[in-house]
Amino acid sequence: MTSCPPFGWPRSAMRSSGGKVSDRILLPGIEAWGHHGLSLSERQLPLKLQVDLEVETDLRKAGESDEMEAAVDYVRLAEIARAVIEEGNQKLLEAIAEEIARRILEDGRIEKVRVRVGKTLVPVAGFNGPVFIEITRER
Repeated sequence: MTSCPPFGWPRSAMRSSGGKVSDRILLPGIEAWGHHGLSLSERQLPLKLQVDLEVETDLRKAGESDEMEAAVDYVRLAEIARAVIEEGNQKLLEAIAEEIARRILEDGRIEKVRVRVGKTLVPVAGFNGPVFIEITRER
């Protein structure tokens, strides 16, 4: 799938209190197939979607302890994104992104999530490129 440009919060948007810098986990290029789209005919055939995730969380304990129990499991984050795509039947990319964000924020350690969902095959005459939507949600 064609990838969209990299993304990230500008340094000025990163929280800092008492020298504590917010950390991020970036997971670009998660791919999965699902039945999504506005029309019934569009939802009949599986569509390959790409998800890019950016999660803001404190990674200090994981970095200091070098123990998985202290870390946010990025494999689990990717599994959430794939599950939403594979299980769902949403009409809009926005609905897919909202559900992914909702499930990820169930982990109390995650303060903020940015979800980008896209597809390369857009059934619009004269449009020859990918389409991506991006949302940011925080607790």
